[in-house]
Amino acid sequence: MPLVRRVGQWNLQNEGRRLRSRTRTIGESSAHERPLLRPLPNEVFETGRWFTPRVNRFGQITVRSNTYSGWVMPQGVMGRRIRPEWRGLRLWNVGLVLP
Repeated sequence: MPLVRRVGQWNLQNEGRRLRSRTRTIGESSAHERPLLRPLPNEVFETGRWFTPRVNRFGQITVRSNTYSGWVMPQGVMGRRIRPEWRGLRLWNVGLVLP
């Protein structure tokens, strides 16, 4: 796999390459599929998953069997529900406090 700075540069370098036993090159397959592609939607696609865990007395929340501790929790949220967003291996938007 060549090291490149941009995806377009990688595409140009690999247009004539064949994958395994396929009859078309990468460039030929791309030219065949390009007219079939639709434009990207204007709205943002949400990749995360939202949870509403309660902050325990130690300032911890449990999301998907993992416990996260106080340094990510805002002050004064013990016993209240917060709404973090789970994206892969990280929690985002932890500071949003629900009533």
